[in-house]
Amino acid sequence: MALEYLVAFGRAGHLGRFQAACGLACQRGDRVVIHGVRGIELGEVLGLARQSLPDPHVGQLLRVAGSNDELTATANEERSRQLCIDAETIAQQLGMSLAILDAEVTLDGRGAVLHALAGRTSDAGPLLDQLAERHGLIVRLYDLAAESPIPADASDALEEFKCDKPDCGQGHCDDCGDHGGCSSCSAGGAKELESYFAGLREKMEMRSRVSLA
Repeated sequence: MALEYLVAFGRAGHLGRFQAACGLACQRGDRVVIHGVRGIELGEVLGLARQSLPDPHVGQLLRVAGSNDELTATANEERSRQLCIDAETIAQQLGMSLAILDAEVTLDGRGAVLHALAGRTSDAGPLLDQLAERHGLIVRLYDLAAESPIPADASDALEEFKCDKPDCGQGHCDDCGDHGGCSSCSAGGAKELESYFAGLREKMEMRSRVSLA
């Protein structure tokens, strides 16, 4: 019976369950190649998956990472940096309120995830389309403002994201869209929380360097 492992992956420290290829046994701290919903990428084994996770998806643990995998990941870091630079430039040209924080190019070089604080970005399609054409990648936006919990010390900034309308934050504000309030409203803009997410990026980078053994 194939074993399932809990694996940490991605800049934002995602956790997922991955079923190992037949006969493959891993140890805590092993760098591995996984195939999940984001594509093929590197991860780090935390242990056997003894409990379920909120995300029911179970990906594939393909192999223990080798030297070629690590070299490819290193090369993709440069592609990721360039993707960030281009995303900032294009977002400005499009007049988008978007704070670009990071990017990840998958190990197979077919896709990328753009980490951003979206603010009032009603349609990121033109940005993603231009990045896809320029870099030959399928680019997806990961909005940290929408996906990440806001810390207690950012509560004041959170209030600034609400507009003047009484419906703001209730899920049906005309200015904020269907999601309502906070991260999608234009009143405060993205700048109030940009410093917080810049610090988050530093923590994500440190996490990727520190061994979990």
